[in-house]
Amino acid sequence: MTLILLPYTSAESDSNKETVEKKSSVGVFGYWKKDDCKKISETSGALLYFAGIELEKSTKQREAGQPLRAAESAQAAQYLAEMASHFAKNFEAYCKRPA
Repeated sequence: MTLILLPYTSAESDSNKETVEKKSSVGVFGYWKKDDCKKISETSGALLYFAGIELEKSTKQREAGQPLRAAESAQAAQYLAEMASHFAKNFEAYCKRPA
């Protein structure tokens, strides 16, 4: 009985090795390489930071009686925040470790 199961367990361990090798070539985070995922995360954070700056600028412009410029800055803030959200969704889809 042991001789019959021995080739099966040997083939099973070889397929496990291939799976581990595939996972290691993809990166620690999941589907994409770790460096690429780090760039996506940093970009999302930077976009949120600049969205905050534009929002503050909009508030100051509105208080200074410049409603058109304030609206433009608010629109820029909204655009930057949406882009940050897209980057964050990509990070979650392609970089998060599988559960």
